[in-house]
Amino acid sequence: MVFRQRKNKVNMETKPNEPIITLEYNNDYTPMGLTKREYFAAMAMKGIITNKDGLDIKIERIAESAVDMADALIEELNKKR
Repeated sequence: MVFRQRKNKVNMETKPNEPIITLEYNNDYTPMGLTKREYFAAMAMKGIITNKDGLDIKIERIAESAVDMADALIEELNKKR
């Protein structure tokens, strides 16, 4: 059984609810894991928590900020350049 990552086509639009990985097996594409939005939010949350330097920030506020950052990144990535 061989899995390989699907190559993106010319359209590079970032869709927040698409998975970060799609595997191909026998010409069947299977989404795997987190959505792009979830992944971006997790990375933002990791950065916030790592760099909060003793600040007393509620976890709900950290999570909200991380999702806001993920949405802003997706919006910026989809701007026509």
